[in-house]
Amino acid sequence: MNDTTKIAIRNINDAVKNDSLIIFVGAGISINSGLPSWRELIEELKKDIDFSNEEDYLKIAQYYYDTVGGHKYYEKINSIFEDFTNVPTNKIHDQILRINPVHLITTNYDTLLEKIMNSGVIKYDVISQDSDIPYSKSEHYLIKMHGSLDNKNFVLKEEDYLDYEDNFYMISILIKSLIMNNTVLFIGYSLNDSTFNSIFRLIQKGFGVHARKAYFFNTEPQSDTVVKYYKNKGVDIIYDEIKGNDIGKNI
Repeated sequence: MNDTTKIAIRNINDAVKNDSLIIFVGAGISINSGLPSWRELIEELKKDIDFSNEEDYLKIAQYYYDTVGGHKYYEKINSIFEDFTNVPTNKIHDQILRINPVHLITTNYDTLLEKIMNSGVIKYDVISQDSDIPYSKSEHYLIKMHGSLDNKNFVLKEEDYLDYEDNFYMISILIKSLIMNNTVLFIGYSLNDSTFNSIFRLIQKGFGVHARKAYFFNTEPQSDTVVKYYKNKGVDIIYDEIKGNDIGKNI
C-alpha cells in the first residue's frame, strides 16, 4: 500500500470517528447488484431511435426525449428499471452501512442505498427534490442529487446537466455547504465519465484552501499527470492493492 493510500485511509478513519465523513456513491456500486450501467441504459434507448453513430450519452438521451416526448421517455426509463425492482444489496452496501457516514450523496436512481442504510440504527432522510429539505428531521441525509424515478426528475439527458443548478437549486446549495465542513469519499465513479466530472465542476469551488480533503477510490491505476491534476484540485486518488469490495475493510 503506497503512502498516499495509507494517509488517505488514516484521514478517512479519523473522519468516521469524528462523524464527518460523506460518501458520494456512483453507479458502479449498483452495477454490483445487477443494475444496468449508464452505457447499458443508453443502449436500450438507442434500440428505439436511429442514433447509432452517436457516442455522447447525454445527447442520445436528449434526442430520445425530444423525439418521443416526455411521457414516452419517462415510461421507457421506468420500464428498464422495473426488471430490477427486487435486486439485493451487495457487499459494498454492507460496508457503507458498517461505516455509517454522517451523510450520503448519490447519483443513482435506485433505492438500494436507502434500503440498506435505513435498516440500521441510524436513520437517513432521503432528499431527492428541493421540497424535501424543509421537512427533513434527521441529522443524517441521503441526498439523491440526480433525482428519482418516482419524482420523474432524474438527471440523464443533456438539458438536465446544463440546467442542474436551476432544477436542483436548494440541493446544490446543501451539497456545497456539506462538503465544506466534511471529508468526502467518492466511490463507484470513473474519473472519465461525465457524471463525476459534472459533480466535480459543481462542487469544485468547495475544494479551496479552507476545505477538507476529498478522496476518490479508483480500481484502475492512473497516470502521474492525472493524479497530480486532481490533487491540485483538492482530491486525492486512492489506488493500490485495494480491490473492489475491500476498501471498506480498511476503514
